Amino acid sequence: MSCWVVPSLAAEYWGISVDQVMQKLDCGELTAREEHGFTLIDVAPSGPRQNTPKPMAYPSAPPRPMHESQLPKVMEQLDEIERDTFGDFRVARAQTALSRKAPRLMN
Repeated sequence: MSCWVVPSLAAEYWGISVDQVMQKLDCGELTAREEHGFTLIDVAPSGPRQNTPKPMAYPSAPPRPMHESQLPKVMEQLDEIERDTFGDFRVARAQTALSRKAPRLMN
């Protein structure tokens, strides 16, 4: 299986200097590619190949523009959903306060 690394790691893997790796790269002795602005060298070119499918890219829908007049209505709907889901936080806070124990006093 291919193993693509930067030239400095290839040099460390093979036990040679980076200059020697770059000379071999210039002579065309090494399999290399450019990806995201980096030079990558295949340190295992004779290994078995594994073709991995590229993930499918799904286009995302552009956000719909919202007019300023719609904002209060949307915020009200979100508040209603939150209240229905979590209830009123004040009730939960009061119940929690009743279950708290006072700290022990040290003599």
